[in-house]
Amino acid sequence: MNYVTEVRDSGTGDLLGYGVCIDSLHHQSQARFNPNDWHNDTVIIDECDQVFWHLLNSGTEVAKRRVAVLKNLKLLIQNVLGSPEGKIYLASADVSDCDVDYVLSLAGEIQVKPFIIVNDYQPQAGKCYIYKGSNPKDLVVSLDKAIAASKQTLTPGDESKSNEQDESHTASSHLLLCSAQKAKSKWGTQALEERFRRKFPDLKILRIDSESVSDPNHPAYGCIANLNQILTEYDLVIASPSLETGVSIDIQGHFQAVWGIFQGVQSANSVRQMLARLRENVDRHIWVRSSGVGTVGNASTSMGSLLASQHAAPGVMFRGSDAALLKLKQVAVENRYIIKNYLGISVSEGMTPMAIVHTLLDKLGLSLSYVGRLGSRGKRERVYEFVEPKDGRDEIFAKWVNSYGVGIQS
Repeated sequence: MNYVTEVRDSGTGDLLGYGVCIDSLHHQSQARFNPNDWHNDTVIIDECDQVFWHLLNSGTEVAKRRVAVLKNLKLLIQNVLGSPEGKIYLASADVSDCDVDYVLSLAGEIQVKPFIIVNDYQPQAGKCYIYKGSNPKDLVVSLDKAIAASKQTLTPGDESKSNEQDESHTASSHLLLCSAQKAKSKWGTQALEERFRRKFPDLKILRIDSESVSDPNHPAYGCIANLNQILTEYDLVIASPSLETGVSIDIQGHFQAVWGIFQGVQSANSVRQMLARLRENVDRHIWVRSSGVGTVGNASTSMGSLLASQHAAPGVMFRGSDAALLKLKQVAVENRYIIKNYLGISVSEGMTPMAIVHTLLDKLGLSLSYVGRLGSRGKRERVYEFVEPKDGRDEIFAKWVNSYGVGIQS
């Protein structure tokens, strides 16, 4: 099966399907993705937990078209599961009920009984060293010492002696994993590469991140497909989340330890996945920021603020059976007296989820537009689309923020 970038030059084209990242699930992408093209097909979502997290939380390219991608993913799942031979596979070492429930919620009225295959294999656990503090300087100092000691392990004339020793005692290279890459980040791949080159001029260093792997003039260009051959040529490999998933480093006796600097921008599962890319049971040295620096959605903790934030998502579609709306009704009914006191509107158990949504949005000067009745015969349901306000509230709010110097994190 071809990746989407290989379809045009391949003899089979997209006859057998194609591989694509979640960011490309929209019509303007290279894939020209149309969810209505997929019926009786097989969809495999590898590392599904991280795919969904990336889709909902990432600030990369997908953030510009998140609404379109979410809509197309939902339609894709409904088209595939609604066809006789359609199948969806969720694969991950960290797949959870949350991932399965999310896909089932996107399926809507289509009833599917999940089938679960569990891999019970548990690898042998090695030693793990946790570094505390507000920054990873202690970990970096320890890595300095380990590199210096490694350089002294073998001196000229010792090669024959080292061959007689166990490989685990002769390993002298190190794998440093970082959650950041930009030069402005003190603990990112680029800044750390520059630091280690200054401190150890003779050290062979390879930096692997989104910039280096896409630069034809960089030694890391295209290295992901041949990691096990390329990494053995370097004393220190510094990698970003480019090595988070989808690769397996099976080298034995080359890396002495894995070092990780995680600044709170990845999920816990992503960090564990990244640390496990090297399969060999070597020591792990880890520094993790005590709290995350990102938020999901608009970081709302109340129903009102979450609803208010939705003005930034035109085109979102709703139906009364959506899991999110059922949850919204539950929260609204539980807090109906607070809503009455502060908003002056009444919410009752007898109201439908859609009626509650209409009432709350109307209070905010927002509305839903009727799209039609969708679903199978006998189970059709009214579907509504979010309407973007045209009253210039964004411009007014921006001026207010600038006037009062208020810091807002979206």
